[in-house]
Amino acid sequence: MKNMKNRILTIAIAGMVTLASCADLTVENLNNPDTERALSSVSDLTTLAESLYKSWYIDTHTSNGMYAATAVLADAASCSWGNFGMREMGTEPRPAFDNSATET
Repeated sequence: MKNMKNRILTIAIAGMVTLASCADLTVENLNNPDTERALSSVSDLTTLAESLYKSWYIDTHTSNGMYAATAVLADAASCSWGNFGMREMGTEPRPAFDNSATET
């Protein structure tokens, strides 16, 4: 009988804790500010410009981006290997672009 009372007490406490944790949480997200707050100071604008330039540079000038493929597409470079999409972009006559979601 004592064991049954302990189980009921444990279930009741667990139920109260569960119900108390379901309180409505209204929290302001400080990591997602509006445009006015995000661009209110000169340092914020500088940081935005730096991050945009860095993102553009990495996408266009590294092998992780589209640099290699666009270099052979413009005949500024050549490649006999299929690295980074260079074979697909470097063949002549130019094939049609495969714009499907499964194309690498």
